[in-house]
Amino acid sequence: MVDAEAAYRTAIIKVDANRQRALASGLTEVLLKNLVHTGKIKSFEDVPHRKLIDNYLAVVESTEALEGLLQIEEAIRSADITLNKIQQQLQVSGLTQAAIEKIMQTAQPIKTFYITAPAAGKIVQQQVTLGATVEKNDTLFSLLDTSTVWIEGDAYEDTLPLISVGSEVRIRVPAYPEETFIGKISKISSVMNPEKRTAHFYTEVSNPDDKLKPGMFAEQTVVIERLDDVLTVPLRALLIEGTTQFVFVEIGNTYIKHEVEVGAKDDRYVEIKDGLLAGERVVVQGGYQLMQTAAGTSDVIDPHAGHNH
Repeated sequence: MVDAEAAYRTAIIKVDANRQRALASGLTEVLLKNLVHTGKIKSFEDVPHRKLIDNYLAVVESTEALEGLLQIEEAIRSADITLNKIQQQLQVSGLTQAAIEKIMQTAQPIKTFYITAPAAGKIVQQQVTLGATVEKNDTLFSLLDTSTVWIEGDAYEDTLPLISVGSEVRIRVPAYPEETFIGKISKISSVMNPEKRTAHFYTEVSNPDDKLKPGMFAEQTVVIERLDDVLTVPLRALLIEGTTQFVFVEIGNTYIKHEVEVGAKDDRYVEIKDGLLAGERVVVQGGYQLMQTAAGTSDVIDPHAGHNH
């Protein structure tokens, strides 16, 4: 790059010197421009004879110089292209414009400089050590941006009409069982899995706290409808025995089995259409122990032991 810059500046000096010599010999700017564009001088009529005689030697020398004028100006253009190409390569390598200009001014290479990553993220893998020799095609670091993550899922064939790109999804992971992450479906595969009869989809989730890690398992629930002013209980409160669905309701020191009719549900709650009144306290932990007690398959259990409401 330094050599190209020096050649570029030298060529400019030569062109300026030859132009002055040509003008001194009697050639006009018009004739010089014509020579640059066509490579020929059409006429010397504009040059006074006395001036040509007085400057004969200059005319001879200038004529020889003018023969190389086009070659010199072509060299200028070639040097300019080379210089720009090298500057672009250095910028791609991570050098700033200020650093490149410093190299051109001092003709000294920079021994240490920063390489800017092409994208934001965190270093997840390092393939180089300090002092190592690397080639231009070597990978130095692997970066990963987890500020937004994509969760893969499968939807059964009969549920495909219920979901679409943009559908809201509730995500839960074992690492944070009490926390729900919200995302949206960003892509649904156009191809069905012939064995599972499912279509693959991707959910985009904002992950500013970096809680969701690549490789985690997640449970996804697609929101297909929102209901207002409905009676709900936690999913853990709903028990199933055969074809019967019920909950245990606390009445004083006793727990009464209430059969219920359920409606819509999500990953946390289920709608109760019938069998329960608003404000009644239901058991959400230890329900199966109460089932066994009610069926007489175990000892009687203190009704206040191990039950949350």
